[in-house]
Amino acid sequence: MKKIVSVVMAAVMVCMSAAGCSGQKPAETGSSQTAAGSESASPEGMAGAALGSVEHPEEQTYLWCSYESTDDFMLMVYEGFEDCGKMLGVKTAHVGSSQNDLTEYINTVERAISMEPDGIAVHVFNADAYVDVINKAMDGGIPVITTGPDSPASKRICNVGVENYEAGAFGAERLGEALNGTGKVLVLTRAGQNNSELRVQGFKETLAEKYPDIEVISEVSVTAEIADQASKTAAALTANPDVDAVFCSLGIQAVGASQGCDQVGRSDIVVFGFDRNPAQLELVKQGKVMGSIAQGCYNMGWWACLGLYIEHNNLLGDRNFPTFISAGVSYIDQSNVDKEIEESNARIAGAK
Repeated sequence: MKKIVSVVMAAVMVCMSAAGCSGQKPAETGSSQTAAGSESASPEGMAGAALGSVEHPEEQTYLWCSYESTDDFMLMVYEGFEDCGKMLGVKTAHVGSSQNDLTEYINTVERAISMEPDGIAVHVFNADAYVDVINKAMDGGIPVITTGPDSPASKRICNVGVENYEAGAFGAERLGEALNGTGKVLVLTRAGQNNSELRVQGFKETLAEKYPDIEVISEVSVTAEIADQASKTAAALTANPDVDAVFCSLGIQAVGASQGCDQVGRSDIVVFGFDRNPAQLELVKQGKVMGSIAQGCYNMGWWACLGLYIEHNNLLGDRNFPTFISAGVSYIDQSNVDKEIEESNARIAGAK
């Protein structure tokens, strides 16, 4: 493990100096090479020279706070967070809530602060609502990194997420191709959630640039409840019967959108989703959802834990910590959905 940590940490220095990191799952390589003819440097020596040593990492604790804590997405993020913690030799824990209540979500961060950890990662539900509690942790000397949705107005050190604008643009290109460059689109969003708003912006601006004959006819803000998503989709389709497609900016919305289409008998509508919720994956397999952009959930957790460790132990010294690290995205459609379903089922079974 010590060898793995040394090499990865040395590589992180290069990433951090560029103020960004790869979206690929971190490789755990245990060897390194120097220029031909020179002596090989030991991994431990590399870490000592580049970063210094951390004494008693087993005494350090890092927490990840989330909402919808039993959701497969969240399980994937914490899997990465926990795996990185094991690699570093530190303790980790998931402080979450399965309740659909913003106040309760914020209280998970309050509980985490009361545990006096060495760092906290936070999966933000509402950008503005989390500012005070994140600032409370930072002002108290606890470093905070956000995963996925960001709270850019807070004092958080960094966000580990996806390039949301670009992800929305990618969705526009996929949907534009599926509609052969013409049609009308309903957009589902969530007001106040930073990542959703950026994706919708990227989606709309890319359509305007590349597919001017596709019109966004309505934007509807929905909650995290499938019933709300379904009823509002059905209402929007009833009011706009010429809609050809629904673009969903957040996870599980495609499930609600698909149900809304069923409620008004519109099996012809193309539904495009985000993330890899199990129910959504089944709809992709059945052809009811054309595809879904999946975030690098594991990478979010992995880099967040590593970032907190670096910040708490001052391993960058006076060097600037990047304000954003990309976790990467992938695209799920019928060509690869079976593998995604198999992996999802294994995670959920392991969490029980």
